Amino acid sequence: MSALAAVGTAVIIGTFIGIGNGRAFYPNVYLHEVLGAGFALLAFGALASPRWNAVLSNRVLLFFALISYNLYLYNWMIMHEMKPASNVAFAVVTVGASILVASLVTFLLERPLLRLPDPLPAAKAKDCAASA
Repeated sequence: MSALAAVGTAVIIGTFIGIGNGRAFYPNVYLHEVLGAGFALLAFGALASPRWNAVLSNRVLLFFALISYNLYLYNWMIMHEMKPASNVAFAVVTVGASILVASLVTFLLERPLLRLPDPLPAAKAKDCAASA
């Protein structure tokens, strides 16, 4: 474990121990920031490990990384339109529909549009030269 990962783990564990004892040694206002910093340190430290690189290059995780922004955008719309119910069937249908819509938008709309040639390369070059 790298030094960054060790520090991140210590921050996370220390925060939860403080909360579990009924006294957070950080003000409650900063709880999310402290936990976020701990997880960031843990993540940066873990990324240096070849074992984590193998886990993070998994095809399923790469697929979700590719559709993640569209999943973020369309999930709330689908949940809102489906009128939430508090049962497992609703959760399964919502997650499935969100993944389907995000995949379709990513692979049938975004990716093909990104492959199109730049329509105004000369205008961009002219703007860059003018701003320099």
